[in-house]
Amino acid sequence: MSINENGHYHPTALPVRAGIPNAHGTEDLLEIFSRMAIIPHFDGAIARAGKRFLSQFKNNPKSAQSFITETQEGLTIFEPATPIGKSCEYSTFKLSDIKNPNKNVTFHIILPPEKSGINDTFAGLALNSICTTAIEADSFHPQVTIIADEFENLSTAPIPVIERVLKIGRTRGVRLFAFIQDQESLKARYGQLSSMFWTQAAVFMAMDIRNVEEAEEYSKRAGQRAIVTDSATIPKQGGEFDVSVNEEGIPLIRLDELTRMPKFTAILFKEQNPPLMLDLVHYKQIDPWIYRIDDVPGSPAEGHFPIEYRA
Repeated sequence: MSINENGHYHPTALPVRAGIPNAHGTEDLLEIFSRMAIIPHFDGAIARAGKRFLSQFKNNPKSAQSFITETQEGLTIFEPATPIGKSCEYSTFKLSDIKNPNKNVTFHIILPPEKSGINDTFAGLALNSICTTAIEADSFHPQVTIIADEFENLSTAPIPVIERVLKIGRTRGVRLFAFIQDQESLKARYGQLSSMFWTQAAVFMAMDIRNVEEAEEYSKRAGQRAIVTDSATIPKQGGEFDVSVNEEGIPLIRLDELTRMPKFTAILFKEQNPPLMLDLVHYKQIDPWIYRIDDVPGSPAEGHFPIEYRA
């Protein structure tokens, strides 16, 4: 651990293999936290953490060994023998490059299906770091677009920076496209914060709607249109006709229209504007997206996309 010439703390200054002691002793671990205990930066927060852990390890030596064991297990996926380890072992990527106007950067965080349940949390940590770096750059340009599939499964708790992304992301040039499978999963993960995904998002789009409750919510959000009907009563024995006019509201988009939307069709809500029914279009058919997104490394060739662009 070190402080650079600008006074910034760099936790990566200690290499992982050098900074994490081996299982044969706890002396190195105690040395690490002893050094932390004398770091004055960040209003003493690092020093307090170092002293707290150091005291705990000295009072209970077994806790130090447990700390080492759990840390080594957590780093196992980054060993060179694993897919994640191989992908990052020789990486020269710098996270700060995502806000470097002199560099065009596209990178992918890919978890194979058989590893998704184990490593989803690490993907969430990576997403948190990316968003934090982009927000703290305090610059609108270059804009950062983050596409997160299975968003609600990328963490075991709310990703800390997401609230800031939803509130101020647009002013910092950060756009998050969060793909979720259903609202209930998002609500279970984010609790009260889940409503911000609808109240703070500039654009909300839904497709393949199968949940009737969600379809009902979208139908209400779409609003109503007024229709006027008239009726007449014919008197039995002469006299004047009785004519009445009635105005009522009906859903702009009915619930059944949402649950029966054709494939590759979506409903889009943009701020306070009326909803739009859209045909989904492959990004490779759109300028400038075709030039901004690289193919995922190792992905199979894509088949024919059945929907052509319709203005």
